[in-house]
Amino acid sequence: MKILVISHYNSYVSSRPEAEVFLQLKKKGFHIDVVCEPDSRLSEIFKENGIGVFHFHPQTKNDKSSQKQIRELLIKGEYDFLHLFNSKATLNGLAASKGLDVKIILYRGYTGNIHWYDPTIYFKFLNPRVDAIWCNSQSIKELFCRQPTFKCKKAYAINKGHLPEWYASTPAIDIRKELNLPEDAFIAVCVANARKMKGMKYLTDSANYLPKNLPIHYIYIGGGLDTPEVKEIIAKSDYKNNFHFLGYREDALSIVKDADIFTLASITGESITKALIEAMSLGCPPVATDISGNKELLIHEKTSIVVKKENAASMAQGILRMFEDEDLRNSISKNAKEHIATNIHSTNTVRKLIEMYAELKPSLAL
Repeated sequence: MKILVISHYNSYVSSRPEAEVFLQLKKKGFHIDVVCEPDSRLSEIFKENGIGVFHFHPQTKNDKSSQKQIRELLIKGEYDFLHLFNSKATLNGLAASKGLDVKIILYRGYTGNIHWYDPTIYFKFLNPRVDAIWCNSQSIKELFCRQPTFKCKKAYAINKGHLPEWYASTPAIDIRKELNLPEDAFIAVCVANARKMKGMKYLTDSANYLPKNLPIHYIYIGGGLDTPEVKEIIAKSDYKNNFHFLGYREDALSIVKDADIFTLASITGESITKALIEAMSLGCPPVATDISGNKELLIHEKTSIVVKKENAASMAQGILRMFEDEDLRNSISKNAKEHIATNIHSTNTVRKLIEMYAELKPSLAL
């Protein structure tokens, strides 16, 4: 079975779960080739494992040169499946594969912005040329299945899995010492991109619903999180000195490992949040909102404390409960780690993909 993949592999950490899938498929005897940028950090790993790498990637949504190269690869390689992982890859890959006998598989890792009445969506996810959509969570599959023009059988809910060994040797950073905090400081860490859907204003405002003078410190990791809105909330807070913005950090996982809890205040859109999986894999117990994308991760009082989205008071209650109950924290830490290792494992992803391939091309020997 031959598979061609077009994707971005510039960031090692963020691309690792996706890349691991194809590395495992290669070990199982699948022929895998990858199209990615020349500076992709995973290129050498692919090559070392016998995966073919072609160094180019569509630069625009209608990149004629890339379309020509993709089509030549498809014809010469006689691939069975073409995986397209981003918008430019999708639009150019669909154009390049016109009339060819190759199954097209798109990827969707975001819950939202799929509407049957949006004409542009018929050039991508609702394009009849698309054979399957790899949905990174059950909530995404459900979103597609609600579209009246979409054939639900095309949607496959397959989580991008992780490997426990990625996190086993992660060293912990003594962030209290680095920030000159008291030894009894209770660290609530958040790792996020600066996007409105992350709900940072609600997480920040949660401090205003805590009892005064607790040693709870909020640590924000990620660029651009100190927005004017967030700064304004902090300026009026009794906890104004307990917020710490670290910006982007290569060693973010080491800081998370040293934290007491992980906080996620997302309000919409996300699908099985990668930072949440990483925190749980490190045994950092989460307080997270009840968005649909993460329902496969969050079991209230077992793998997390689940709080209401867009509700600072509810977030504060979750943080306070974790602060006051060490036994609960320890229990959730253990359960969260086990949940990821059992249910969000890369081997599960590979197994489900192979089942999808068999459904798409029953004639192939797997």
